[in-house]
Amino acid sequence: MFIFPLYAALVWYCCARWRREFLGFAAYIAGVLGIVLLVYIDIRLMRLIFNTGASPTFLLLLWAEAGIIALIGGFVVLSPKQRVARPCRACGYELEGLDDPNPRCPECGIAAAFSEPSDGACVSCGTRTAAVSPQRPRCERCLRAVSA
Repeated sequence: MFIFPLYAALVWYCCARWRREFLGFAAYIAGVLGIVLLVYIDIRLMRLIFNTGASPTFLLLLWAEAGIIALIGGFVVLSPKQRVARPCRACGYELEGLDDPNPRCPECGIAAAFSEPSDGACVSCGTRTAAVSPQRPRCERCLRAVSA
């Protein structure tokens, strides 16, 4: 009973350990083909030994196992290998390589995207934000007054 979850965990571990590498893709393909081979063996053995068809319930469980391994394993093996070096604080977009040390995010448009501003908090939405001007500080998200 514990063999199938352990098998899936082993395949997913190998996919995560070697993601975006040849060994990761090989583990993914071998993991899915291992279950498909088990389906084939079950069908052939049931026909050879008992002269009947395979159990539809067991076949359904095996195909579901293969599908779950394929979906999650594919997601894991295709996920990025490293985290972003300089993420935007709002959307996570990679800011590495931009000229400004604390630029406006090209993806979501938030100002001072790399580091959290320390000027104050928005009165309306509570977001910590940088003031646009010292005379009339405004929230970048809702454009309301910012408390000092």
